[in-house]
Amino acid sequence: YVGEGYSLPTKDMANAIQNFARLESIILDPVYTGKGAAGLLDVASDGSYRQNQRILFIHTGGAPSLYHYQTLPSDLGE
Repeated sequence: YVGEGYSLPTKDMANAIQNFARLESIILDPVYTGKGAAGLLDVASDGSYRQNQRILFIHTGGAPSLYHYQTLPSDLGE
């Protein structure tokens, strides 16, 4: 889920950030938690887990880096 490299945005990461913000009011940074959340959503949707199985995702922070990533490239996301 790292994509082309460290700190480089991916479409799945942008979608994860938008979904977490819109649906859960959780802000993710695009370096670690955004890409981690993209992996979580991918694995959760591919049948790796039972329907009612609990999954724990630990949000490790990243808020200080949000000022550096104020916008995502327009070709990412929706």
